[in-house]
Amino acid sequence: MSGAGNGYRTLKSIFHERGEATAQAELQARRNGYSTYLIDTFKVGNHPLFYLVDRAALASFERIMKRERRIGQLSSRLPRAAMTSYLLDLTVRSIVATDRIEGVHTTRQIISDALATGDSEDPRAKRAVEFTSLLTTLGDRQPPATVEEVRKLYDTLLEGYLDDKDHLDGELFRTGPVRITNGTKDVHIPPVGEKNIIANIEVALAHALDPQASALFSAIIAHFMVEYTHPFYDGNGRFGRYLLANHMAQVLSHLTALTLPSTLNLHKKQYYKAFSVVEEPYNYGEATSFLHTFLQMTEKAQEYLEKELKTRYEALKSLRERVRELEQDREWLQGEDPKTQKQVTDMLKLLHLLGQTCIFRAPVAPTSSNLEDALDVTAPTLRDRLKLLQGLGFVEGVKVGRTRRWSLTEAGTDLLGLPAVDDDED
Repeated sequence: MSGAGNGYRTLKSIFHERGEATAQAELQARRNGYSTYLIDTFKVGNHPLFYLVDRAALASFERIMKRERRIGQLSSRLPRAAMTSYLLDLTVRSIVATDRIEGVHTTRQIISDALATGDSEDPRAKRAVEFTSLLTTLGDRQPPATVEEVRKLYDTLLEGYLDDKDHLDGELFRTGPVRITNGTKDVHIPPVGEKNIIANIEVALAHALDPQASALFSAIIAHFMVEYTHPFYDGNGRFGRYLLANHMAQVLSHLTALTLPSTLNLHKKQYYKAFSVVEEPYNYGEATSFLHTFLQMTEKAQEYLEKELKTRYEALKSLRERVRELEQDREWLQGEDPKTQKQVTDMLKLLHLLGQTCIFRAPVAPTSSNLEDALDVTAPTLRDRLKLLQGLGFVEGVKVGRTRRWSLTEAGTDLLGLPAVDDDED
């Protein structure tokens, strides 16, 4: 995924194989190409940043947009309860993955517990709740347009999480130097001086929002610029990937934007290498390979997403069929036949709803209020139907904080014939 797979050669490889003169000639040709974006106000080392929108990038873009249409068609088939559960599941996975990239061990359980209670003493959980709120509304949120908005967003995402030594000491960003190491040596020394940091972030924001540039390409390159600049002492990666997702959600589906961090985590080495390739002195500030890598990552995220949507949609169809069978065969009532047909109908609707949350891995079980809204029934009616299902051993309610959350028991999942869902946290 370094960009070499599509036949594109880095300037560094040309330099070593054919000498400086040939590399310089190729550099000038690339910088002056009609499909080149030259960002001369942003320096990588001593060189202005630039990238080519070449045939490989355009072909990848076309594949991405075609698959987006298929993803849209698949997701449009999902009922509201299933989509709500799935979005929240992807959001939690996204948070876990982006933390794992940084070596931070946030777990799905920590986030789920925090979401269920709305409160936690664990700073990771508090941040995750806020992060979840921001990620679940990605498509509705405009990305920050100013450095002041960047700082405000950073404070929202990382408040209460930072060590004392990592609190920002400048007007907006850090003032001191930082070094990025791999444990044995420096791999990146970001720009120093808040004035330079502010200038770089302004350029990144301007490029990401440039109406003359492809929104997908500019989002990817802006991600490089933000991470290269490293405007904070801590949390740069997590903030930068949220910003990337926010930008990408303006042109791609919410689902794709949320799936990308998991893909980046799976290909962590390639992710980091993409940055280092741009920083190679003999690549002269070219970020084309970075663009290629991220387009490939996006395609991989979509491939996984499309496959998962198909699998879970098939499980959803099987669930519907099973509910229809239960409508005809009353043996599951175990001789405890309710008084009215409406009771049976409501019970099956409840099983169907809870089955959806199971298939689509809702990180938190629905509350009584959630179920009332979904079924459009009164609280007393819902209590009656839940009591009947509890008596049969198919559902259980667990008190979490001030609310009770409802889920299927093992007997309930067996009744509905629900497939096991792999735990893909790792």
